[in-house]
Amino acid sequence: MPQLKKKALMGIGTLIIFIAIILVAAVAAAVLISTSNVLQQRALLTGREVRESITNAANVLSIMAASNSTTETFNNFEILIQLQAGSDPIALKRMFVQMITPRDEFAATFIDRDEIVVEELGALAVGAGSSIMDLDEDGISETILLLTNATTGNEYLIVNFSTGFQSEPIILPNLSDAGTVPVNIIIAETAIRYGEDVYGVVELRGQTNTDDQIDESVTFKVKNYPEACSFELLQPEEKFCVVKIIDINNDYTLNSGERFRILIKTREENVLRTTEHLQLILSTERGLVFQHALRTPDVIDKVKTALWPIG
Repeated sequence: MPQLKKKALMGIGTLIIFIAIILVAAVAAAVLISTSNVLQQRALLTGREVRESITNAANVLSIMAASNSTTETFNNFEILIQLQAGSDPIALKRMFVQMITPRDEFAATFIDRDEIVVEELGALAVGAGSSIMDLDEDGISETILLLTNATTGNEYLIVNFSTGFQSEPIILPNLSDAGTVPVNIIIAETAIRYGEDVYGVVELRGQTNTDDQIDESVTFKVKNYPEACSFELLQPEEKFCVVKIIDINNDYTLNSGERFRILIKTREENVLRTTEHLQLILSTERGLVFQHALRTPDVIDKVKTALWPIG
């Protein structure tokens, strides 16, 4: 009998060791499975990122800049792009154009058609004003006024901003005898400007038949952003616009076979000078589209200089 008890005790010890080994093996297996799952997820994520970087790219065909030989400076950059072979279409409203210069770094966004707000105004007499949309984004409406230049006799529009400053004048024809001789007013999109900053545009088209007044029949619009793409209407360092060179789908998504020209500009104090370096980066939410380091030439001999390709 004592021998039987001794053997039973030995069997219990072996069982405990066996159970412990199973538990350790189970924990180790769980750790291995968890680690393999993490590694698999990382591999899938890395593969997806690599695939997206390959299928989210554009070819930059040329980069031009307006050049001034007197001041030896460069500004008003034009970037001609097309979709890289095998890449997915790129929506420009999700693109950022980043420029890194010796004096500044900024990332501009696209002027999307969905962002444009159009406000149509009625008749406006000389000396009168009309409330318009909030252009300086301080939550308070601005006022547009029609005034007369005492020297030239021409009428002009100005915008009084709620923050206290006043836009540069937008010159109109002389309206003093419009009741006798009707006056055609054709003003394409013109910047509401204060210094370098563009806060919106004004557009007028039509005929006025009343002295010293813009008639109700005249199409009189104020917009927060221009529909046309030009350097004159572009807010420096904040927005870029696009001129369609080859447009197949009639939208602002870069598709295969299409070519778009991006316009972007810096502020005057940040213009590039000769022999300076510039980093240009195009990116979207999905990642990098294009990146290249540029250098301005030593000598300016043209009004428009090619920064890429060189030669």
